[in-house]
Amino acid sequence: MVNVPIVLLLMIFLSSPSYATPPRSLSKGASLSVEKPNNALVSANGVFTAGFRNVGDNAYCFAIWFTQSSNYTIVWMANRDQPVNGRGSVLSLLKDGNLVLRDIGRIDTWSTNTKSVSQVELTLLDTGNLVLRTSSDNYTIWESFKFPTDTLLPDMLLTRHTKLVSSRSQSNYSSGMYSLYFDNDNVLRLLYDGPETSSLYWPDPALLFPFGRTKYNSSRIAFMNSAGYFMSSDAYTFLAGDFGEGPKRRLTIDFDGNLRIYSLEEKQWKWDVSWQAIPEPCKVHGICGANSLCVQQVHGKRCSCLPGFKEKHSSNIDHDWSNGCEPKYNHSYQFGGSDFVELPKVDFYGFDLEAPQTMSVEDCKSRCLELKSCKAVMYQKVTGKCYVKSVLFNGIQTPNFAGTTYLRLPKENLKSYDDESARKGISMQMNCSMDISQTLEKDYPEDRENRFLVYLLWFVGGLGGVEMFCIIVGSCCLYRANGRTSLLVQQGQLFVLVGFRKFTYKELQQATSGFSNEVGKGGGGTVYKGVLPDGRVAAIKRLNDAKHNEGEFLAEVSTIGKINHMNLIEMWGFCSERKHRLLVYEYMERGSLAENLSSNIGGSAQTHKYHHLVTWVRDKMNASSTDDHGIASSIAEIMDSRVDYQYSMAKMEVLVRVALQCVHEEKDRRPTMSKVVEMLSHHDNTYKEFNEVEIET
Repeated sequence: MVNVPIVLLLMIFLSSPSYATPPRSLSKGASLSVEKPNNALVSANGVFTAGFRNVGDNAYCFAIWFTQSSNYTIVWMANRDQPVNGRGSVLSLLKDGNLVLRDIGRIDTWSTNTKSVSQVELTLLDTGNLVLRTSSDNYTIWESFKFPTDTLLPDMLLTRHTKLVSSRSQSNYSSGMYSLYFDNDNVLRLLYDGPETSSLYWPDPALLFPFGRTKYNSSRIAFMNSAGYFMSSDAYTFLAGDFGEGPKRRLTIDFDGNLRIYSLEEKQWKWDVSWQAIPEPCKVHGICGANSLCVQQVHGKRCSCLPGFKEKHSSNIDHDWSNGCEPKYNHSYQFGGSDFVELPKVDFYGFDLEAPQTMSVEDCKSRCLELKSCKAVMYQKVTGKCYVKSVLFNGIQTPNFAGTTYLRLPKENLKSYDDESARKGISMQMNCSMDISQTLEKDYPEDRENRFLVYLLWFVGGLGGVEMFCIIVGSCCLYRANGRTSLLVQQGQLFVLVGFRKFTYKELQQATSGFSNEVGKGGGGTVYKGVLPDGRVAAIKRLNDAKHNEGEFLAEVSTIGKINHMNLIEMWGFCSERKHRLLVYEYMERGSLAENLSSNIGGSAQTHKYHHLVTWVRDKMNASSTDDHGIASSIAEIMDSRVDYQYSMAKMEVLVRVALQCVHEEKDRRPTMSKVVEMLSHHDNTYKEFNEVEIET
């Protein structure tokens, strides 16, 4: 006979999915407790978990982490600099709509500072974004994506109001000394902010202005999509080494000051570095601390104290070289004088007492001895430049450096210093396989003698397997159906970088009354007049050829958006939805250039003159292609006489040749907009000159 209570318990177990599955959301009045390890929120796709994580001895933080990675990698923390107690601490969604983290004794440690009279709930999205939104219309009143810690997830924006801050060390998750942020000149930079000094170290501070960056876009926005493509408003872009849809990715500023993209290798559930900002780790400022030397090696780096110095001891669990080194003895130069220890191929960045001067190496040393605050001099034999140093910081030894540093030390202790210590140093091995995961164990009673129950469990298990198979098949179908739309959502962030927006196809269809008001054709598409939701009259061009994939189209849009000229109409936006490709421009009340030419010259007459002009210019350029004097003469004939030769001949030649390619009779042989920009970019200030000089067509 069947044991009725056991069957009832089994039925309750099967009908209550919340028993085995963490909650999907948190409603008003509900809480998550630090004392219940499985009391956490899990995203619908199971990739992310939000809950309490142990970060030290009886210290916990509310965090978001990758559920499936080998060490449950943390990507966000609410209270990284103020952990709570392992007993009595809770995260509560109050009835007034405020999300509060309370330590034992009901002390508020962190909160979202939100209020809402509507019903709200806390949900962890599939993107890893923890959102607090209204239940009725899904209006977001707070989200973790706007308050990053050290990691940027795909589709997460870095703005003028946010920055990424590294952890203090590998196991200390509190705020560290390195940050990624937009500087006042609109350029994305890495900053070292130590206890005694701060300095920028990426892009390379030796460059007057970083190549390929622009400081004229003040939007200050950057993002990385799921394919591993990064774009910043300062025109800095890069691709992950394994670029493409597939692996899960994160962009993290690590505790060692380097910025890296990590891709998850799902077979072994480990993270692989697929891009890093600084290939040579010794170029990260402060990485070995003061009075020390960073030696570049094939794999990583090696930190060591300078001769006459010893390593500072710290109370941290991790071996932290950022504390640097301290003198072994009292470095006083008053008694017995001082002399120098030679450190070949060693440089110290910054902290120059005076502007570098050209002199001999002996004069360079003598200059240091004259200054009480001089700690060393760096001498470049090739240039003869002498750099007098007041602080020994950011020391680096590289084989390709042509200079030598002369370290100043007291004579009375000079013999006791081991000159070889700077070369031998202390080998540092970084352990990146730390596992701080927690294992949750559950014991379920089993009645071995009840065969009916065994059969019932087998039946339920088989039924569950069939259900899981159906869910997987359905998910695959849904993924295929929505794949392109998902890519669009990821790539659609482009509009914030170039100053125009992404429209939906339905919006533009309504704006043009179903594409009924046609105003022109040409250039591979049909142009319609429309009225946007904000009342602006727009020219909406629907492209005929939609063969280009979405990524190529958006790249073209990005390029067009960066071009600004007083004689070009302004682009307002675009649409890339399934097979639809549309561009949205300001509407010209006086008609197009072609219409004006036609009205002034006369319809077929205009076409004849156009082809005649192109043929004439091409013949002029071809006839003089091998003769510099002939090219100059041809350019002079083509140019407007009002310019009066106030232009660069080489640059004008480039402009004319590019223009001829753009009006080629065969459409397929015309360069893309990105190719045009590439050709012009090979010549300095070409755009500037193009803006200043009018070429009469």
